[in-house]
Amino acid sequence: MNRKMICVAVALLIGFMGIGQSHGQEGVNLLENGGFETGEMAPWTTYGSVATEVVQEAPIEGNYCLHLDVTATGANFWDVGLQHRGHSIFEQGKKYTLSAFLKCGGGTLDINFKPEQDGDPWTGYGEQVHTMTEEWEEYSITTPVFAEEVNPASITLHIGFEVTDFWIDHARFYEGDYVEPELGLPQLATRPNPEDGAYHEDTWITLSWKPGAFAVSHDVYLGEDFDIVSDAMRDSDVYRGNQTSASYVAGLPGFAYPDGLVPGTTYYWRIDEVNAPPDKTIFKGDVWSFSIRIFVPNIHAIEMKGVSYTAWQPDAMLSQDSNRSLAKARADGCNWIALCVWWFQNNVSSTTIESDYTRYSATPESVVHAINQCHEQGMKVMLKPMVDCRDGDWRGDINPSDDWFSAYQEFISFWAQIAEEHQVELFCIGCELTKTVSWSSSWKNIIRNTRTHYTGPLIYAANHGNEKNVGWWNDLDYIGIDAYYPLTNKNDPTLNELKTAWENRANSLENWLNSNWQKMKIVFAEVGYQSVDGTNRTPWWTDPSSHTMDFPEQAECYEALLSVCRERSWWLGAFWWNWETDPDGGGEDDPYWTPMNKPAEDIMISHYQIPPDLDYPPTEDFESGDFSTFDWMTYGDEYWVVTSDEFNSGDYSAQAGSAGNNESSSLEVTLDCIGGDINFYFKVSSESNFDKLIFRIDGVELANWSGELDWTEVSYMVSPGTHIFEWAYEKDGSVSEGRDTAWIDDIIFPVE
Repeated sequence: MNRKMICVAVALLIGFMGIGQSHGQEGVNLLENGGFETGEMAPWTTYGSVATEVVQEAPIEGNYCLHLDVTATGANFWDVGLQHRGHSIFEQGKKYTLSAFLKCGGGTLDINFKPEQDGDPWTGYGEQVHTMTEEWEEYSITTPVFAEEVNPASITLHIGFEVTDFWIDHARFYEGDYVEPELGLPQLATRPNPEDGAYHEDTWITLSWKPGAFAVSHDVYLGEDFDIVSDAMRDSDVYRGNQTSASYVAGLPGFAYPDGLVPGTTYYWRIDEVNAPPDKTIFKGDVWSFSIRIFVPNIHAIEMKGVSYTAWQPDAMLSQDSNRSLAKARADGCNWIALCVWWFQNNVSSTTIESDYTRYSATPESVVHAINQCHEQGMKVMLKPMVDCRDGDWRGDINPSDDWFSAYQEFISFWAQIAEEHQVELFCIGCELTKTVSWSSSWKNIIRNTRTHYTGPLIYAANHGNEKNVGWWNDLDYIGIDAYYPLTNKNDPTLNELKTAWENRANSLENWLNSNWQKMKIVFAEVGYQSVDGTNRTPWWTDPSSHTMDFPEQAECYEALLSVCRERSWWLGAFWWNWETDPDGGGEDDPYWTPMNKPAEDIMISHYQIPPDLDYPPTEDFESGDFSTFDWMTYGDEYWVVTSDEFNSGDYSAQAGSAGNNESSSLEVTLDCIGGDINFYFKVSSESNFDKLIFRIDGVELANWSGELDWTEVSYMVSPGTHIFEWAYEKDGSVSEGRDTAWIDDIIFPVE
């Protein structure tokens, strides 16, 4: 190969004056647009016979890199240069590292890194020659510690005597020794909430996202036209401002769309991430969308159908029994699992909180395994760390102090980091810490610090009755209550008496919510009843040694709560205490709380699997192997088929036809309905935002889905009368991604 000697004069004149203390830390890049991610060259400039272009030719990171083509050589090696100019100094007592990724167009290429005094006599500091190849590789030099200030200063990469071309990306200049680049950390905002393409029930919304790895602020764009939002700059009407918070409210007075979001409208939003100065690179984000439903939400559909999962041995969640038990919960209709984990302190006055594997602390490995199992089963996870006292005292009597809160922050941060790393959908920051809730500033600090570890929604589980003493609910995303409210003063109440008790309790919670926390929803983060006589009187504990077994009372308490609370729009669901890692747990000899293998489990199933007021309506599961069960009609450019390649349950599902660009495939049935809900499962594999599965009732679109979505259950309210139910897979004019199709299965119709 020919060996080419290069000297590109790169005068990187860096403004150190006015840089905050945080920029003196190792690895903090002092270069503005060092990765060319603005898509433009500025503030870089060139001189001499060199052509430059910011390109998207397989950059080492992000979307762009800089291509340089030296078209003619000069008499001296400094006659061609790339400059990043500004008044600068090398500070006394400090050393600096210059690094950059380089590759050449062919053969090998020498390049000389030379930090130097910017002026005669051009003294260099740590000068070194590197040899680049045709593959991206990072090269660096570190200066000696400066004995005195150098002012002005520059950084130069010298070019030799050959006409040639090369590429540069991810240039960094920072204080201290070499630090490996953090390649792979996302520069863009990710994990939009709501998910891209989601349907939203309310006419107001809180948008949130996971910030890019180096973002210090966010440019927010929100509008009703995809192209406008995609192309918008800061002078656009859809630009909503720059902010440091990773959430944005719309649809309320004082915010965008102050009169409310319009039902039936799709909104598009984009988050551009802004890096810390002096590298004020703006990373343009993806465009996401959400739509506002035309119809009111179905108050009969329970959003969080959960159980509280408990392990009494450190590695119990790693067992095959545990895997089977989680599968059993999913089969019962659960779509959420609360994974309960404990650490311990000695007594209520202790200030040391630690794991204790001689008791029932779960190992982190077992918890991660359970999280993964839940996700594989299609269930979401609430991670619920709790503190117990070794001497048996209740956690609600723990005495708060500054030292205790410091220990608690370390405990909760440990589990919050695990929740973030494994995409847990909800994180519980505390449970039944009754005496501590008046320390509002300490809890606000806990919440604030937890959000630096975990970017998802947060909840606190207040002991029943203590929820009214918590003054910081609006710092959280949901109100959690461990709802062990006493119901009656009888050991043998009727079902109607239990329902009346829950009606009264629900009315009380609703009035409190409306008076104090109108925009928040309530989750019963824990609730349960034992299988003993009188459990409704003291649900938190009824001594089995002095009370006879009573499975019907436990089951009727389940029925009373579920039938009453599911009618309340502010109630999202419950996590029943408790679900064991042994799938054969509970049963006829168990007097404790688990519903497993008891009549209470049947009640839970009846509410979790289908709406009970439909009296087990007809189901289309396509297990006939064809469309003969109902009077189906399929039409469009391609016809739907019954397939055994994919299914939610059983052996078959219905799959959309193989439609081409600008084509569609529809499946339709007309039925006389008694009113209630239609439930079904769907799966999509398509080009996100463009090729969609659309669900319509009587020609009105209620939802659409695109991208890669595994089997998901949905439910929609249907009024009495004759209705046309349609599922259509519709494609745009170009591009196919994934398997380019959609499936539906296990439809429950509201018919007699």
